[in-house]
Amino acid sequence: MNACNLNSQVAKDVLGRLVESGITSVSKRGRELHYRLTDRGMMALLAAEVFVSLVESPPSVECRKRAQKEYASEDVVENAYLGTSYGLEVPVSYYSPGDASAAIVAETDSGLVAFYYAMASMLSGGNSYLNNVTIFASGGLKERLEDLFKDDDVVRVVEC
Repeated sequence: MNACNLNSQVAKDVLGRLVESGITSVSKRGRELHYRLTDRGMMALLAAEVFVSLVESPPSVECRKRAQKEYASEDVVENAYLGTSYGLEVPVSYYSPGDASAAIVAETDSGLVAFYYAMASMLSGGNSYLNNVTIFASGGLKERLEDLFKDDDVVRVVEC
């Protein structure tokens, strides 16, 4: 609370929202409330940490060209943020509302595999506004992502 410069009421509201969204759980021990990250919270934390590295290291030029060519349409929004059923916003390179599809241009950093997995799992977990997610990747990252999404009907991984 102090590190975020929040007063007690704002902190209580924020913690309530985190519990409500399933990011944290709360248990009572005597008069004290104890908050703990859930699996969903750990996934969100990982996604947030990796998102920072996304911003700091831009995608490969070839992958972006390939994605841009495939998503060349008046309907497409570049650099969109899509909300998930978990109340998170997920960055995508291209989003097409017309056919409810999104594209992500993958980095070469192997640490992003977990981010893409978490993000795509959230997006494919019952959101009605998204029919498919295409991840543009190359080399070893492409292979690892293909393994992660081999049984997923929503996510496809393509070479760039």
